[in-house]
Order: sequence, then C-alpha cells, then structure tokens
Amino acid sequence: MRALLFEPQFAGHNLVYVRHLIEALCALGVDVTLQTSRQATESEEFTKHLGAFDGNFDVLASDLFDLSKTGGVRVNGPAGLFSSLRTILDGLKTIKPDHFYVPFGNPLAH
Repeated sequence: MRALLFEPQFAGHNLVYVRHLIEALCALGVDVTLQTSRQATESEEFTKHLGAFDGNFDVLASDLFDLSKTGGVRVNGPAGLFSSLRTILDGLKTIKPDHFYVPFGNPLAH
C-alpha cells in the first residue's frame, strides 16, 4: 500500500504533524512518500522532526514554491495555491497512492 503526504511548509508545527503520520504509517508497513518543497528538505526543522525516520520514507521535493517574507514557503494567495495544486497533481500522477494525506490543509481550504 502506498501513501502520499503533502506538506510544503516547514516552519512551526507542520512537520510535527508529518512526523506523527510517517511514524504511524510506517508501523503499518505502508510505503510513504512525503511531497514537500525543496526549501523544507533543506531546513533545520526537516532534520529535527524527520531525521530519525530517514530511509523509512521517500521524498518528492518540488521547486515550484517561492519563499515568503517570513522565510517559509508561499502557500497562500493565487501563486501559492497554484503551486500547491500543481505539485499535488504531479505527485498523484507520479506516485499513484492508495491514500493521500494533507496534514495541515488550511491554505488549500481558503
């Protein structure tokens, strides 16, 4: 079984949610792919929250996201929404997951 998790943001609590999902899904034997921003994979938060699971999940990093003024990735507004939806569509086509998770979906809900 394959699961795709989508979380482009790395600041704050977002990757904590991802960590909990990865931990639970891996314990069930699910093949997990995290679809995120390139910026997230290069962040201290990524290492801090997901480093212990290195090798237990795959990463599909996107270069479509611009940095916001606060240093995170831009997921709000028209450009952010476009980047998110295009990235999600690419991930769904590439991974063809059985399950798809968005741990923090507020930007998509707006």
